[in-house]
Amino acid sequence: MAGLTMRYLSDLQDQGTLSPFGIRLSTAVAAAAAPEKRSTTPVDFRVGWLLAGIWKTASDLRRRRALALVIAGISLGLPPVSAKASDADSSDRRASFFGVTPSLAVGLGFFTTNVDGSAIATCADTGAGDPSACVGNAWPEPSIRPPQNGGVAALTPIAQISIGLESPSLDFLPGRPSLFAQGDYFATFSLERNAASEGGAQGFEPPFVRPGEGFFEEGIAGQGSKAIVATETSAFGASMGLSFPVEVGGFSLRIKPGVSWMFYTWELEGRVLRALCESDFCPGGNFRGIELLGAQSFDSHGVGPYLGIELETAAFGPLLASTYIEAAGYRILSSQNEVFRSSKSYDDFLGTETYDAKWGFEFDDWAYRATVGVRLYLKQD
Repeated sequence: MAGLTMRYLSDLQDQGTLSPFGIRLSTAVAAAAAPEKRSTTPVDFRVGWLLAGIWKTASDLRRRRALALVIAGISLGLPPVSAKASDADSSDRRASFFGVTPSLAVGLGFFTTNVDGSAIATCADTGAGDPSACVGNAWPEPSIRPPQNGGVAALTPIAQISIGLESPSLDFLPGRPSLFAQGDYFATFSLERNAASEGGAQGFEPPFVRPGEGFFEEGIAGQGSKAIVATETSAFGASMGLSFPVEVGGFSLRIKPGVSWMFYTWELEGRVLRALCESDFCPGGNFRGIELLGAQSFDSHGVGPYLGIELETAAFGPLLASTYIEAAGYRILSSQNEVFRSSKSYDDFLGTETYDAKWGFEFDDWAYRATVGVRLYLKQD
Protein backbone atom coordinates (compact mmCIF):
# COMPACT_ATOMS: atom_id res chain seq x y z
CA MET A 1 0.00 0.00 0.00
CA ALA A 2 2.85 2.35 0.81
CA GLY A 3 4.31 1.75 -2.68
CA LEU A 4 1.02 2.67 -4.32
CA THR A 5 0.82 5.81 -2.22
CA MET A 6 4.33 6.88 -3.20
CA ARG A 7 3.59 6.22 -6.86
CA TYR A 8 0.39 8.27 -6.85
CA LEU A 9 2.07 11.17 -5.05
CA SER A 10 5.03 11.14 -7.43
CA ASP A 11 2.62 11.25 -10.36
CA LEU A 12 0.99 14.30 -8.84
CA GLN A 13 4.30 16.07 -8.54
CA ASP A 14 5.28 15.23 -12.14
CA GLN A 15 2.01 16.74 -13.38
CA GLY A 16 2.45 19.81 -11.23
CA THR A 17 -0.71 19.15 -9.28
CA LEU A 18 1.03 18.95 -5.89
CA SER A 19 3.60 21.31 -4.49
CA PRO A 20 7.08 20.04 -3.52
CA PHE A 21 6.21 20.75 0.14
CA GLY A 22 2.97 18.78 -0.18
CA ILE A 23 4.66 15.75 -1.74
CA ARG A 24 7.36 15.79 0.96
CA LEU A 25 4.76 15.97 3.73
CA SER A 26 2.52 13.26 2.26
CA THR A 27 5.50 11.02 1.49
CA ALA A 28 6.72 11.32 5.06
CA VAL A 29 3.29 10.40 6.42
CA ALA A 30 3.00 7.38 4.13
CA ALA A 31 6.53 6.21 4.87
CA ALA A 32 5.98 6.50 8.62
CA ALA A 33 2.77 4.47 8.34
CA ALA A 34 4.34 1.68 6.26
CA PRO A 35 8.03 0.87 6.78
CA GLU A 36 9.93 -1.27 4.32
CA LYS A 37 9.40 -4.54 6.24
CA ARG A 38 5.63 -4.15 6.38
CA SER A 39 3.76 -7.16 4.87
CA THR A 40 1.52 -6.64 1.87
CA THR A 41 -1.87 -8.30 2.00
CA PRO A 42 -4.55 -8.93 -0.65
CA VAL A 43 -6.47 -6.07 0.95
CA ASP A 44 -3.66 -3.68 -0.08
CA PHE A 45 -3.91 -4.72 -3.73
CA ARG A 46 -7.69 -4.50 -3.80
CA VAL A 47 -7.68 -1.04 -2.27
CA GLY A 48 -4.91 -0.07 -4.67
CA TRP A 49 -6.86 -1.12 -7.75
CA LEU A 50 -9.90 0.71 -6.44
CA LEU A 51 -7.90 3.90 -5.94
CA ALA A 52 -6.30 3.52 -9.37
CA GLY A 53 -9.74 3.43 -10.97
CA ILE A 54 -10.83 6.49 -9.04
CA TRP A 55 -7.57 8.22 -9.97
CA LYS A 56 -8.18 7.81 -13.69
CA THR A 57 -11.59 9.43 -13.41
CA ALA A 58 -10.49 12.25 -11.11
CA SER A 59 -9.43 14.84 -13.69
CA ASP A 60 -10.21 17.82 -11.54
CA LEU A 61 -7.13 19.31 -9.80
CA ARG A 62 -8.79 19.69 -6.41
CA ARG A 63 -10.12 16.12 -6.55
CA ARG A 64 -6.65 14.76 -7.25
CA ARG A 65 -5.16 16.74 -4.37
CA ALA A 66 -7.88 15.49 -2.05
CA LEU A 67 -7.38 11.93 -3.28
CA ALA A 68 -3.67 12.13 -2.56
CA LEU A 69 -4.41 13.02 1.05
CA VAL A 70 -6.98 10.16 1.27
CA ILE A 71 -4.37 7.71 -0.02
CA ALA A 72 -1.91 8.86 2.64
CA GLY A 73 -4.61 8.56 5.29
CA ILE A 74 -5.42 4.99 4.25
CA SER A 75 -1.74 4.11 4.46
CA LEU A 76 -1.65 5.56 7.95
CA GLY A 77 -4.84 3.77 9.07
CA LEU A 78 -4.21 0.23 7.83
CA PRO A 79 -2.53 -1.83 10.55
CA PRO A 80 0.46 -3.98 9.61
CA VAL A 81 -0.21 -7.70 9.22
CA SER A 82 1.88 -9.83 11.55
CA ALA A 83 4.15 -12.50 10.15
CA LYS A 84 2.24 -15.07 12.23
CA ALA A 85 -1.06 -14.25 10.56
CA SER A 86 0.54 -14.47 7.11
CA ASP A 87 2.21 -17.74 8.03
CA ALA A 88 -1.06 -19.21 9.30
CA ASP A 89 -2.78 -18.39 6.02
CA SER A 90 0.04 -19.57 3.77
CA SER A 91 0.48 -22.83 5.70
CA ASP A 92 -3.15 -23.89 5.14
CA ARG A 93 -2.81 -27.20 3.28
CA ARG A 94 -6.54 -27.97 3.11
CA ALA A 95 -8.13 -28.38 -0.32
CA SER A 96 -11.10 -26.22 -1.24
CA PHE A 97 -13.72 -26.40 -3.98
CA PHE A 98 -15.06 -23.15 -5.41
CA GLY A 99 -13.55 -21.44 -2.36
CA VAL A 100 -15.32 -23.73 0.15
CA THR A 101 -13.39 -26.19 2.35
CA PRO A 102 -15.36 -29.36 3.25
CA SER A 103 -14.64 -31.65 6.19
CA LEU A 104 -15.88 -34.75 7.99
CA ALA A 105 -15.52 -35.31 11.74
CA VAL A 106 -16.11 -38.11 14.22
CA GLY A 107 -15.95 -37.73 17.97
CA LEU A 108 -17.06 -38.85 21.42
CA GLY A 109 -18.42 -36.80 24.27
CA PHE A 110 -21.36 -36.24 26.56
CA PHE A 111 -24.58 -34.30 26.90
CA THR A 112 -26.05 -33.34 30.28
CA THR A 113 -28.72 -31.37 32.09
CA ASN A 114 -30.36 -31.45 35.53
CA VAL A 115 -33.78 -33.06 36.02
CA ASP A 116 -36.09 -33.01 39.06
CA GLY A 117 -38.61 -35.83 39.39
CA SER A 118 -41.54 -36.91 41.56
CA ALA A 119 -43.68 -40.04 41.96
CA ILE A 120 -46.85 -40.68 43.95
CA ALA A 121 -49.55 -43.38 43.84
CA THR A 122 -52.92 -43.28 45.55
CA CYS A 123 -56.02 -45.40 46.02
CA ALA A 124 -59.33 -44.18 44.60
CA ASP A 125 -62.41 -45.47 46.50
CA THR A 126 -64.81 -46.96 43.96
CA GLY A 127 -67.52 -47.59 46.54
CA ALA A 128 -66.66 -51.26 46.82
CA GLY A 129 -64.16 -52.93 49.06
CA ASP A 130 -62.28 -51.30 51.92
CA PRO A 131 -60.44 -48.06 51.00
CA SER A 132 -58.29 -48.50 54.08
CA ALA A 133 -56.61 -51.35 52.20
CA CYS A 134 -54.69 -48.62 50.34
CA VAL A 135 -53.08 -47.39 53.51
CA GLY A 136 -49.51 -48.47 54.16
CA ASN A 137 -48.05 -48.77 57.62
CA ALA A 138 -45.56 -45.92 57.21
CA TRP A 139 -47.32 -43.52 54.85
CA PRO A 140 -50.28 -41.20 55.23
CA GLU A 141 -53.54 -42.22 53.60
CA PRO A 142 -54.14 -42.63 50.70
CA SER A 143 -50.58 -43.10 49.33
CA ILE A 144 -49.69 -46.73 48.67
CA ARG A 145 -45.92 -46.05 48.53
CA PRO A 146 -43.85 -43.25 50.09
CA PRO A 147 -44.21 -40.14 47.86
CA GLN A 148 -40.90 -39.34 46.21
CA ASN A 149 -39.16 -36.12 45.13
CA GLY A 150 -35.62 -36.03 43.83
CA GLY A 151 -33.20 -34.84 41.18
CA VAL A 152 -30.41 -36.11 38.99
CA ALA A 153 -27.80 -34.97 36.45
CA ALA A 154 -29.01 -36.73 33.28
CA LEU A 155 -25.56 -37.28 31.74
CA THR A 156 -25.61 -39.15 28.42
CA PRO A 157 -22.54 -40.37 26.47
CA ILE A 158 -22.71 -39.48 22.76
CA ALA A 159 -20.91 -40.31 19.50
CA GLN A 160 -20.75 -37.47 16.96
CA ILE A 161 -20.64 -37.47 13.16
CA SER A 162 -20.24 -33.98 11.70
CA ILE A 163 -20.10 -32.53 8.18
CA GLY A 164 -18.51 -29.08 7.96
CA LEU A 165 -17.99 -26.30 5.43
CA GLU A 166 -15.64 -23.33 5.69
CA SER A 167 -15.52 -20.20 3.53
CA PRO A 168 -12.45 -18.35 2.22
CA SER A 169 -10.75 -15.93 4.59
CA LEU A 170 -12.61 -12.70 5.29
CA ASP A 171 -9.70 -10.33 4.76
CA PHE A 172 -11.64 -7.26 5.87
CA LEU A 173 -12.01 -8.60 9.45
CA PRO A 174 -9.25 -8.53 12.09
CA GLY A 175 -7.52 -11.91 12.27
CA ARG A 176 -8.76 -12.81 8.76
CA PRO A 177 -11.27 -15.45 9.97
CA SER A 178 -13.43 -17.72 7.83
CA LEU A 179 -17.10 -18.48 8.19
CA PHE A 180 -17.80 -22.07 9.22
CA ALA A 181 -20.95 -24.16 9.48
CA GLN A 182 -21.46 -27.77 10.48
CA GLY A 183 -24.32 -30.24 10.77
CA ASP A 184 -24.17 -32.90 13.49
CA TYR A 185 -25.72 -36.29 14.11
CA PHE A 186 -25.39 -37.71 17.62
CA ALA A 187 -25.83 -41.37 18.52
CA THR A 188 -26.66 -41.43 22.23
CA PHE A 189 -25.76 -44.28 24.59
CA SER A 190 -28.95 -43.85 26.52
CA LEU A 191 -28.59 -44.46 30.27
CA GLU A 192 -31.58 -44.62 32.57
CA ARG A 193 -31.35 -42.09 35.40
CA ASN A 194 -33.63 -42.11 38.43
CA ALA A 195 -34.95 -38.60 38.92
CA ALA A 196 -36.93 -39.94 41.91
CA SER A 197 -36.65 -43.40 43.40
CA GLU A 198 -37.33 -45.60 46.41
CA GLY A 199 -37.09 -49.35 46.57
CA GLY A 200 -36.35 -51.59 43.63
CA ALA A 201 -39.52 -51.27 41.54
CA GLN A 202 -38.26 -54.09 39.33
CA GLY A 203 -40.93 -56.79 39.74
CA PHE A 204 -42.26 -58.83 42.62
CA GLU A 205 -40.04 -61.53 44.12
CA PRO A 206 -41.90 -63.23 46.99
CA PRO A 207 -39.96 -65.48 49.34
CA PHE A 208 -40.35 -69.23 49.26
CA VAL A 209 -43.02 -70.59 51.62
CA ARG A 210 -44.04 -74.08 52.65
CA PRO A 211 -47.67 -75.11 52.40
CA GLY A 212 -49.73 -73.56 55.18
CA GLU A 213 -47.13 -70.86 55.90
CA GLY A 214 -46.95 -67.27 54.78
CA PHE A 215 -44.86 -64.07 54.89
CA PHE A 216 -45.23 -60.37 55.55
CA GLU A 217 -45.63 -57.68 52.88
CA GLU A 218 -42.20 -56.22 53.48
CA GLY A 219 -40.66 -59.62 52.75
CA ILE A 220 -41.68 -59.33 49.08
CA ALA A 221 -38.76 -57.91 47.09
CA GLY A 222 -39.13 -55.64 44.05
CA GLN A 223 -41.53 -53.10 45.57
CA GLY A 224 -40.89 -49.37 45.12
CA SER A 225 -41.49 -46.36 42.93
CA LYS A 226 -39.35 -44.65 40.28
CA ALA A 227 -39.38 -41.71 37.91
CA ILE A 228 -36.85 -42.58 35.18
CA VAL A 229 -35.39 -40.30 32.50
CA ALA A 230 -33.32 -41.19 29.41
CA THR A 231 -32.69 -39.83 25.92
CA GLU A 232 -33.70 -41.37 22.62
CA THR A 233 -30.88 -43.01 20.68
CA SER A 234 -30.54 -40.17 18.12
CA ALA A 235 -30.08 -36.40 18.38
CA PHE A 236 -29.28 -33.67 15.85
CA GLY A 237 -27.46 -30.35 15.91
CA ALA A 238 -25.90 -27.51 13.93
CA SER A 239 -23.26 -24.87 14.65
CA MET A 240 -21.94 -21.83 12.83
CA GLY A 241 -19.55 -18.95 13.50
CA LEU A 242 -16.05 -17.66 12.72
CA SER A 243 -12.87 -19.72 12.39
CA PHE A 244 -9.65 -17.85 13.29
CA PRO A 245 -6.32 -19.33 12.05
CA VAL A 246 -3.51 -19.05 14.61
CA GLU A 247 0.14 -20.16 14.53
CA VAL A 248 1.48 -21.16 17.97
CA GLY A 249 4.98 -22.58 18.23
CA GLY A 250 4.83 -23.99 14.71
CA PHE A 251 1.41 -25.57 15.24
CA SER A 252 -1.61 -24.59 13.17
CA LEU A 253 -4.66 -23.90 15.33
CA ARG A 254 -8.19 -22.79 14.51
CA ILE A 255 -10.26 -21.07 17.18
CA LYS A 256 -13.99 -21.28 16.44
CA PRO A 257 -16.43 -19.16 18.45
CA GLY A 258 -20.04 -19.33 17.34
CA VAL A 259 -23.59 -20.40 18.13
CA SER A 260 -25.01 -23.93 18.31
CA TRP A 261 -28.44 -25.62 18.19
CA MET A 262 -29.41 -29.12 19.32
CA PHE A 263 -32.58 -31.22 19.03
CA TYR A 264 -33.22 -34.36 21.06
CA THR A 265 -36.03 -36.49 22.53
CA TRP A 266 -36.54 -37.46 26.16
CA GLU A 267 -37.87 -40.89 27.09
CA LEU A 268 -39.68 -40.81 30.45
CA GLU A 269 -40.83 -43.80 32.45
CA GLY A 270 -42.70 -44.22 35.73
CA ARG A 271 -43.13 -47.28 37.95
CA VAL A 272 -44.97 -47.98 41.20
CA LEU A 273 -45.08 -51.52 42.63
CA ARG A 274 -46.82 -52.44 45.87
CA ALA A 275 -47.59 -55.85 47.38
CA LEU A 276 -50.76 -55.84 49.47
CA CYS A 277 -51.82 -58.59 51.88
CA GLU A 278 -54.52 -59.06 54.46
CA SER A 279 -53.40 -57.27 57.64
CA ASP A 280 -49.82 -57.01 56.37
CA PHE A 281 -49.48 -60.80 56.44
CA CYS A 282 -49.86 -63.01 53.38
CA PRO A 283 -51.11 -66.48 54.44
CA GLY A 284 -50.14 -69.12 51.93
CA GLY A 285 -48.19 -66.51 49.94
CA ASN A 286 -51.36 -64.95 48.57
CA PHE A 287 -51.07 -61.18 47.87
CA ARG A 288 -52.28 -58.46 45.54
CA GLY A 289 -49.48 -57.22 43.31
CA ILE A 290 -50.26 -53.60 42.43
CA GLU A 291 -48.19 -52.62 39.38
CA LEU A 292 -48.65 -49.16 37.89
CA LEU A 293 -46.53 -48.34 34.83
CA GLY A 294 -46.41 -45.26 32.61
CA ALA A 295 -44.25 -43.86 29.82
CA GLN A 296 -44.05 -40.74 27.71
CA SER A 297 -41.66 -39.09 25.28
CA PHE A 298 -41.32 -35.46 24.23
CA ASP A 299 -39.05 -33.39 22.00
CA SER A 300 -36.75 -30.69 23.28
CA HIS A 301 -34.36 -28.24 21.64
CA GLY A 302 -32.13 -25.35 22.62
CA VAL A 303 -29.68 -22.78 21.28
CA GLY A 304 -26.62 -21.13 22.82
CA PRO A 305 -22.90 -20.28 22.64
CA TYR A 306 -20.34 -22.58 21.02
CA LEU A 307 -16.53 -22.78 21.11
CA GLY A 308 -14.29 -25.16 19.19
CA ILE A 309 -10.50 -25.51 19.11
CA GLU A 310 -8.85 -27.45 16.31
CA LEU A 311 -5.19 -28.52 15.96
CA GLU A 312 -3.74 -29.85 12.71
CA THR A 313 -1.99 -33.06 13.74
CA ALA A 314 -1.18 -35.35 10.80
CA ALA A 315 -1.27 -35.95 7.06
CA PHE A 316 -1.65 -39.33 5.43
CA GLY A 317 -2.29 -39.95 1.77
CA PRO A 318 -4.78 -37.42 0.38
CA LEU A 319 -6.10 -36.51 3.84
CA LEU A 320 -5.25 -34.03 6.59
CA ALA A 321 -6.32 -34.85 10.15
CA SER A 322 -7.03 -32.33 12.88
CA THR A 323 -7.80 -33.04 16.51
CA TYR A 324 -10.63 -30.96 17.91
CA ILE A 325 -12.44 -30.23 21.14
CA GLU A 326 -15.73 -28.36 21.25
CA ALA A 327 -18.26 -27.33 23.87
CA ALA A 328 -21.69 -25.73 23.74
CA GLY A 329 -24.38 -24.56 26.14
CA TYR A 330 -28.06 -24.64 25.16
CA ARG A 331 -30.84 -22.44 26.51
CA ILE A 332 -33.88 -24.70 26.36
CA LEU A 333 -36.62 -23.23 24.15
CA SER A 334 -39.23 -25.98 24.46
CA SER A 335 -41.39 -27.24 27.33
CA GLN A 336 -39.45 -28.09 30.49
CA ASN A 337 -42.21 -29.72 32.56
CA GLU A 338 -43.93 -33.03 31.88
CA VAL A 339 -46.57 -34.91 33.94
CA PHE A 340 -48.27 -38.20 33.10
CA ARG A 341 -50.48 -40.73 34.92
CA SER A 342 -51.45 -44.39 34.99
CA SER A 343 -54.50 -46.08 36.54
CA LYS A 344 -55.41 -49.71 37.15
CA SER A 345 -58.29 -51.53 38.84
CA TYR A 346 -58.14 -54.82 40.77
CA ASP A 347 -60.96 -57.20 41.80
CA ASP A 348 -59.76 -60.10 43.94
CA PHE A 349 -59.89 -61.55 47.44
CA LEU A 350 -59.24 -58.06 48.88
CA GLY A 351 -62.18 -56.51 47.06
CA THR A 352 -62.39 -54.00 44.22
CA GLU A 353 -60.03 -51.04 44.16
CA THR A 354 -58.66 -48.58 41.61
CA TYR A 355 -55.16 -47.13 41.94
CA ASP A 356 -53.72 -44.04 40.30
CA ALA A 357 -50.06 -43.04 39.90
CA LYS A 358 -48.61 -39.70 38.81
CA TRP A 359 -45.06 -38.89 37.77
CA GLY A 360 -43.64 -35.40 37.20
CA PHE A 361 -40.42 -34.18 35.55
CA GLU A 362 -38.93 -30.67 35.54
CA PHE A 363 -35.87 -29.95 33.38
CA ASP A 364 -33.24 -27.27 33.95
CA ASP A 365 -33.18 -24.14 31.78
CA TRP A 366 -29.77 -25.06 30.34
CA ALA A 367 -28.20 -28.18 28.84
CA TYR A 368 -24.52 -28.70 27.96
CA ARG A 369 -22.47 -30.69 25.46
CA ALA A 370 -18.76 -31.42 25.00
CA THR A 371 -17.00 -33.61 22.43
CA VAL A 372 -13.46 -34.47 21.33
CA GLY A 373 -12.53 -36.14 18.06
CA VAL A 374 -10.82 -35.99 14.68
CA ARG A 375 -11.81 -33.82 11.72
CA LEU A 376 -10.65 -34.88 8.24
CA TYR A 377 -9.90 -32.60 5.27
CA LEU A 378 -8.76 -33.30 1.72
CA LYS A 379 -5.15 -32.23 1.20
CA GLN A 380 -4.05 -29.86 -1.53
CA ASP A 381 -2.21 -31.47 -4.44
